[in-house]
Amino acid sequence: MESNSEIIFSAHAHGKILLSGEYAILDGAKGFAIPLKKGQSLQIGKATSTDAYILSLDVEGNPWFEARFHPETLGVEMPIGTKEMLDRWMMVFEFAQQKGVDLKLKLTGIQAVFHLEFPREWGWGSSSTWIALLAKWLELDAWELNKHVFGGSGYDVFASFSTSPYYFNLKDGVPQFENIQWNPSFLNQLFLVYLGQKQDSRAGIAQYQSKKLNVKWEGFVDKANSCSIHLSKAENLFEFESYLQEHESIIRILIGEETIQNRLFPDYRFGTVKSLGAWGGDFVLVTGAPQSVLDYFMKEKKLLVLPLHPLMVSSH
Repeated sequence: MESNSEIIFSAHAHGKILLSGEYAILDGAKGFAIPLKKGQSLQIGKATSTDAYILSLDVEGNPWFEARFHPETLGVEMPIGTKEMLDRWMMVFEFAQQKGVDLKLKLTGIQAVFHLEFPREWGWGSSSTWIALLAKWLELDAWELNKHVFGGSGYDVFASFSTSPYYFNLKDGVPQFENIQWNPSFLNQLFLVYLGQKQDSRAGIAQYQSKKLNVKWEGFVDKANSCSIHLSKAENLFEFESYLQEHESIIRILIGEETIQNRLFPDYRFGTVKSLGAWGGDFVLVTGAPQSVLDYFMKEKKLLVLPLHPLMVSSH
């Protein structure tokens, strides 16, 4: 950003985790999602050049995408970045044009800087926060833009500007969103543990669609719905853990994979381990007394452990 540039747009979008409803959310099941304080920011200033200069920085301030777009032709110079990311940008511009956005006006003489607040490999919403920020800037519907660019349920873009945990589901293909109050007494016994194996959400979706069982499918959607609701209303940790385990059992049957606790942590006896998002990578949710969790996952397994409560966006 030029040092004396006039700021014309500034916004911040929250990251997310999906506590329940992974995979099944694609078929109408209710998901229980939590927005995170850390996310991504976008600051746009006026530039001396007539082009649109775009820069994406990681959590350490290092550029991972840099491009200069010509406002009239959308011709591009891209010193840093991948063809996949450039294709995503072109899909955004395509959708904006379809919706009547004056891209020449929006893109002429600007410099836009995106700054991620967590490591890209963490899977907390580098894509969803990017989409949400672009939608806000271009005055587009974030869910529709996400559907055009990435597909999936789109639950995560709703986290971007949410002020509390929420339910999300698709009803006849239309997103349903409901903020909820969630501040259970056992929050200090919930942790995120990083496995260091980021999963591609889109690949996970494709795998799920190819493997899911069609027999009695509606019954599984109902069971997943019930788990999400009960998890958000559980009054004690024992009750919460029982619904986590039930949810894992439902998804295990649907995708034909073993649960993460049985596969990686069969000797963890102090609580429950639940997959978050696409199974097998990113973060897992772990329950248990703080010292037990730290001793097992951090000291013994040498994994990163983060208490959930300080990370959450909460209305409390």
